[in-house]
Amino acid sequence: MRQWSTSRWVGVSVALIALHFIVLFAISNAFTTHASSAYNQNGVTDGYDQLADNLLHGHGYRFYPQTALTMMREPGFPVFLAGLGLLFGPAFTVIKIANVLMAFATAGLLALLCRRLWDDLLVSYIAPILFLLHPGVLLAECRGGLEILYGLLTTLLVLLLYKCLENGKWGSYILAGSVLGITVLVRSVPMFFPLFWGVYLLVGERRRSSAAATVRNTAIMILFMFAFLSPWIIRNYSLTKKFVPTASVMGVSAHAGQYIDTHLFSGKPWWLLDREAARERAQLATDAGFHFEDDFYYQTFYQSPDELKFSKFLLNRVVGEYRQHPLLFVKCVSLNLVNFWIAGKTWLATAINLLVQLPYLVLGFLGLRIAIRRRLGKIVAPLLLFMAYTIAVYAPILAQARYSIPLIPFVSIFAAIYLCGLLGKTSTEEQLDTTVASAGVMDDRGRIADEEDDQVLVAQSRAGKESYMDLRPLAGVEDENPNQRNDVQISFVIPAYNEQNRLPRTVLETIGWCSAQKLDYEIVIADDGSQDETLKLARLFEARDSRVRALACPHMGKGSAVRMGMLNARGRYILFMDADGATPLDETIKLLSALESGYDVAIGSRALHGESEVKVQTSIHRRIIGRVFAFFVNLFAIQGIADTQCGFKMFSHGAAMEIFSRQKTLGFAFDVEALFIARQLSLSVCEVPVNWVAQPGSKVNLVSDSIRMLWDISRIRWQHLRFKHNVSLSSRAVEMARK
Repeated sequence: MRQWSTSRWVGVSVALIALHFIVLFAISNAFTTHASSAYNQNGVTDGYDQLADNLLHGHGYRFYPQTALTMMREPGFPVFLAGLGLLFGPAFTVIKIANVLMAFATAGLLALLCRRLWDDLLVSYIAPILFLLHPGVLLAECRGGLEILYGLLTTLLVLLLYKCLENGKWGSYILAGSVLGITVLVRSVPMFFPLFWGVYLLVGERRRSSAAATVRNTAIMILFMFAFLSPWIIRNYSLTKKFVPTASVMGVSAHAGQYIDTHLFSGKPWWLLDREAARERAQLATDAGFHFEDDFYYQTFYQSPDELKFSKFLLNRVVGEYRQHPLLFVKCVSLNLVNFWIAGKTWLATAINLLVQLPYLVLGFLGLRIAIRRRLGKIVAPLLLFMAYTIAVYAPILAQARYSIPLIPFVSIFAAIYLCGLLGKTSTEEQLDTTVASAGVMDDRGRIADEEDDQVLVAQSRAGKESYMDLRPLAGVEDENPNQRNDVQISFVIPAYNEQNRLPRTVLETIGWCSAQKLDYEIVIADDGSQDETLKLARLFEARDSRVRALACPHMGKGSAVRMGMLNARGRYILFMDADGATPLDETIKLLSALESGYDVAIGSRALHGESEVKVQTSIHRRIIGRVFAFFVNLFAIQGIADTQCGFKMFSHGAAMEIFSRQKTLGFAFDVEALFIARQLSLSVCEVPVNWVAQPGSKVNLVSDSIRMLWDISRIRWQHLRFKHNVSLSSRAVEMARK
């Protein structure tokens, strides 16, 4: 399937919008006319309209003007409805339109999430379409429930969690915690998720950050969540003198869930069982001496503390039943796991839900299996964790099909993965094939690969097993073919993170330059867990040219990718260079000459101007920040090197193995540590002035990354306090020993 043009995707979007408005203003009206009174389409559900109406009329957050201020419902959705009413009036049409806009916003966030999870661009198109076509989403837009708003916030939250996982910065955790706080104000389900997230990071992602950093970041997330909850918590405490972070509905939900599951197969429809449970609660409240406004579902009290007392009474009653009859608890949990996906108001509605949900769930399971088979389980693990946590919260209490609507975006991702797998060669792969082939990638005989060769090579690449990577975690591991290393004069190591736009040009220029220089070379592309098509491009280069190798690294930082690339390089000399090509390849000769004259390390420098022809083009603010950073480098780590950060450094093979096997810094400050280690090993370092031109698209944030780098360099000496001087591969040391 070829990639659709922009006009075609615009057409699909317009068709989807038209479909949603037809459902909203035509089909839903007809459905409401013929549907049972148990259904509340074209209306606001669960008393949210009463709360919003009282807010608008100045009666405060309560169900009835004569009853007490309530905590029965989280405030987010009623306040949202009140805001819509204040701005546009009380017409229900406004709520419908808002739901449609939020659904399409969710689809946009879903596309961004797909780009982070999967390397096929088509998945980011198919998943939003599957989400927008789900009948449950269409129906949710036609009613005044919180499912669409909550789904939008949870999708944004998961997207931000991946951002936190990607960079580990405290600023990302502040943003995630803030969104989490807003989400909990709409529905309290994810309130305890940060604890599970922290455990997951400590167990499953311990290589990304230290335990201290994980605890700190989790604490930041929780702190900012409670910062957004604090006005509501303070308000509830002033009413009851109790800590109520969100709502007091736990006892009601637990009682309703137990009653419905206990009587589910009595032949009565769900809605009738729900009403019977409400009548039983009313009788229990009367018998316990509570005074309340008789309502068909909720008991609305005249004193706010009575809400908490009755909720606690109901919860204790339910827990007592489960303790007396453990099998009843097992039965309720088991039924709720099914009810979460298919339970409707009637048995007919449940059957329809089953027909709707089952294809999505089956496709989602098959897509998940593809991810696991491709050894990408760790990438989708955070998403699965959030889904499992959400279902686990509902399982022991109460569950029905509408509760699953906020998870439909995530199910759609896995379903899209499977559907795109059925299409065979996807649009993204075809686009990459065209890009690389049109650029003229040469085969290992130095000629341009023709179309037939391209097809064979790409087929071989895709048919090959996923263990195409030769990832040596430590130096000293022998190559499968030790003689192959001696045939390679220079290894070019290119760390790459989201470099799909710049990487092809840099690789092709390197191939062309090395061929013109008649060098025996290899190119090692170390992908730092890119979220775009960088790794796929690297694989295509690898398939077409035996001198190119692609290494897939988890996203831990540029330093980690460089380390992996250097330890896997086979050349007598190893040069690492940035993917942006800021330093011309002709400068390689200068560094190579320095190493051939006996130096162990030769580094490009933008600060030395010993040669008149050397030109450095960059902005003034970068120059200033560079000078400030150099000052701190000299203060904390090493002296006498003018420019430690130029992404153009060459090492002898022995020096590279000794240095990078000791490297600990994962971020941008790894250069400083590498040079610090070289000094500790008494390896000789030559600083060579090079031409350099700043390129657009830099991944370095001059403010936040500079702060992180300063922190990293301040720790270098401490990290290497117990340094072992056991170097034996230094070229200069070998020469001196021979003399």
